[in-house]
Amino acid sequence: MKNTMSLFSIRHMLAIALIVGLCCFFTTKSQAEVTTDSSKIGVVNMDIIMRKSVAAQNIRSQVDKKRKQYQAKIQKQEKDVLAFQQGVLKEQDELKKEELIAKKKLFKQKVITVQKNAQNEMRQIDVAVEKSLQELRQKSATIVRGIAKKRGFDIVLSHQQVVLAIGSLDITNEVLARLDKEVKTIPIKWK
Repeated sequence: MKNTMSLFSIRHMLAIALIVGLCCFFTTKSQAEVTTDSSKIGVVNMDIIMRKSVAAQNIRSQVDKKRKQYQAKIQKQEKDVLAFQQGVLKEQDELKKEELIAKKKLFKQKVITVQKNAQNEMRQIDVAVEKSLQELRQKSATIVRGIAKKRGFDIVLSHQQVVLAIGSLDITNEVLARLDKEVKTIPIKWK
């Protein structure tokens, strides 16, 4: 029993050693392949661009204005529905049972209509904003391509894909400055 156990442990240790050896072989091979590549790489932080650019701030301003208009519209509709409900409550003692049932049904329909209107408005706002943000991303990508070409970068990676890079590879501020110079506003096309 003891011999079987030690034989199993020896086989187990040999298998682990073989796996570790193979991993080391493949790791050093891939590192050598990376160091022989002479690609120039740039890094850009698109989150900063989408947050700090003049055009992005303009989009946010347009969205805030539209949401305030939307909220005022919905509040008016809600106020109308509540007024209808209060009217029904005042009349309920004087109404016949069938009339009361019909008014309650109409009230529920009004509530559902207001909810659907609110959902549709929010969906339309979201779609319009996403189209404008997509346009901003495309304009940013065009600027990134131009800067990459000018600086001789073969690849530009998102900062999220990079663990560590020297500052000269980061083109975020350059992209932001050029974008702010070229694109001040992106009008949102509301439906």
